[in-house]
Amino acid sequence: MRLSTPDSPGAQAPGRGLRLPIETLIAPARAFAEIPATPEWLLAYAILVVCGGISLALTLPAVSHVVLASPALLDDVGKPAAKIAEDMRSFVSVNVAEQVFSPLFSIGLTATVLTIIARYKGKDTSYRVYLSLAANCLMPTAIGAIVGGIAVAIHPPASFADFRAVDVALPDNLAIFSAGNNPRETAFLAHFDVFTIWSTILLGFGFAATTPVKFGTAISVAFAIALVLAIFN
Repeated sequence: MRLSTPDSPGAQAPGRGLRLPIETLIAPARAFAEIPATPEWLLAYAILVVCGGISLALTLPAVSHVVLASPALLDDVGKPAAKIAEDMRSFVSVNVAEQVFSPLFSIGLTATVLTIIARYKGKDTSYRVYLSLAANCLMPTAIGAIVGGIAVAIHPPASFADFRAVDVALPDNLAIFSAGNNPRETAFLAHFDVFTIWSTILLGFGFAATTPVKFGTAISVAFAIALVLAIFN
């Protein structure tokens, strides 16, 4: 009986488990070289969901205080307590769903854009390769979610007057320059933090390593995607 080897046609490289997400953080060049052979992305996606859930749990007391202190945020001015509680539960449910679907949207959009550019350049790289690249390059944001959640959790919930205060509990994002009276502006600027920029730069390097595009083009595409995601955040 003939056994397949890693160099045999049709043979698949063994799964790398946590090795690929970790290498993307500490040895990105090696990770980008491995991704085409083993385009794993589901584990990285699961890590993003878990870290997002932990961050939500850490920040929920502060966010709940802000919402309950400002009934207008849920359009609950003058409504009975039971209705406010029901709307609060719906608010939490929406945030839980966002932790599940937001990373999936980001990964899918990024992979689609990169695939389209690769096809334009005459490269037939599998869509799964770009799914893997997009998911694993988001590992810094998973770290940022935990760090940001801890930064909020160490303060009493009552110390947060508005969402801007929650966003800048860890002052690593552009929301520190927002006026504070425009929640949409604050949310947009808060998207650009140290960890998101780290992820974006990784994506640029990874795209240049897996596709015949210039590094400047790859970085520009990565930051354009980040801008689009911030707009739809």
